[in-house]
Amino acid sequence: LFIALGALIFIKRRYGYWRRRGVSYLQPEFPFGNFKEMGKSIHPAHLTQQIYTQFKGRSPFVGLYIFLNPVLLVTDLSLIKRILIKDFNHFPNRGVYFNERDDPLSAHPFSLEGRKWRDLRAKISPTFSSGRIRMTFPAVLEVAQRFCAYLEQSCVGKDAAEI
Repeated sequence: LFIALGALIFIKRRYGYWRRRGVSYLQPEFPFGNFKEMGKSIHPAHLTQQIYTQFKGRSPFVGLYIFLNPVLLVTDLSLIKRILIKDFNHFPNRGVYFNERDDPLSAHPFSLEGRKWRDLRAKISPTFSSGRIRMTFPAVLEVAQRFCAYLEQSCVGKDAAEI
């Protein structure tokens, strides 16, 4: 009885995270939070898009729950831009899965967190300076034009082409 009561208190407290902080939120349903259709009828990306559309213009952000985890969905474009550009260093953890040991390709800059992300960003940031991008643009443009020409040649007189 005490274990069940303790679990109930924990869940209620967890699902009160956004209310205690004064953030607009969708009422969650145990155990899936706001993603009860996830995996059944609606892909999580489509569900997130629906919530974004519902709150866009009404609130700069909305609190959600994925299972018991509170997640903030930002709906204001200027706030999104500020987070992604100016305040990016304050948001190094994005909650994306990666397993460097078993799946080395999952450890890319968009999934790494904390110290590993900062170290990798320090290494690759100089590569993407405006001067270097300007310098490589002609080469990228030439390859893209050759690729388009190849595709046009491959599709002449055909309904489909193998790429």
